[in-house]
Amino acid sequence: NGLAKFELNLGNQCNLKCRTCGPHSSSTWLKERFERQEQDNYTDFKAYAKEMRKFSKWYESDSPFWDDFDNNLENINQLDFYGGEPFMSDKMWGTLKKAVDDGYSKDIELHFATNCTHWPSEKIEVFKEFRHLNLNFSIDGVGKGFNYTRYPGEWDEAEITLKKAREFAKTHNDIHMSWIITLSTINIYSLPEIIAEYEEKYNDFGIYLNLVHDPKYYNLNILPNGIKEGVIDRLESIPKDAYCWQNYLPGVIQYIKNGTPNVGLWKQAMREIKWADSYRNQSFREVYPDYYKLIQDTTNE
Repeated sequence: NGLAKFELNLGNQCNLKCRTCGPHSSSTWLKERFERQEQDNYTDFKAYAKEMRKFSKWYESDSPFWDDFDNNLENINQLDFYGGEPFMSDKMWGTLKKAVDDGYSKDIELHFATNCTHWPSEKIEVFKEFRHLNLNFSIDGVGKGFNYTRYPGEWDEAEITLKKAREFAKTHNDIHMSWIITLSTINIYSLPEIIAEYEEKYNDFGIYLNLVHDPKYYNLNILPNGIKEGVIDRLESIPKDAYCWQNYLPGVIQYIKNGTPNVGLWKQAMREIKWADSYRNQSFREVYPDYYKLIQDTTNE
């Protein structure tokens, strides 16, 4: 009968340090988090990195997990891979090849959440041997917004990945590709620009609007009233024939409306943004000028 689904969060190996993420899900975050917040809690960076290894050791190359996993491939119908960045896991690629070599791949459906900065063309050929492929690309902004939210990723490189994925889809019998847009107190005001880019260039992909729940200060339900009103007006300006209105956007708007303003968490979000801007030499004000003006006009921040 097989397992209905097997979900693998492949540790925290990742090449990005997205604004709403942290060291638990991205190894690239370690140094910044240590230097900004953790120096008083650990003797040195090495001690901090050792403590954080707990988020990745289960799926490291020498973990006994992989042998056990490989020995149970015949019982699996669906594999969901998350990270970190799953395309960076050598052992994952080895397991997929083994599934092909052992004749199980034709009965397995694959799901990936990938950060849109990796496309190892030779390895990806193995996807053609699986029953179905679902590729979800994390897109939290376009242009400068992508560069800001998914630092140090570059939108130009992400577009190359999306182009390669589109070409690959022509060679696969059963594939579905989507944008996953994760919305937070950082990027919510830029959603119309993201949707416009999607509708103009990428509407052959699916789309899904996701919400940040942790850290709580990036959760949309804490928006102060004045900002909440401006954000809702902004979202309602998205053309009603855009695909996101069919399933997702009304729910997002209602979620924001139902939120309870939390000035303390909002101020924490603003502090976090300023700290990261200083550390990374970025500027929220330059990337989101209209949102910045709304914030200035409605709060004391």
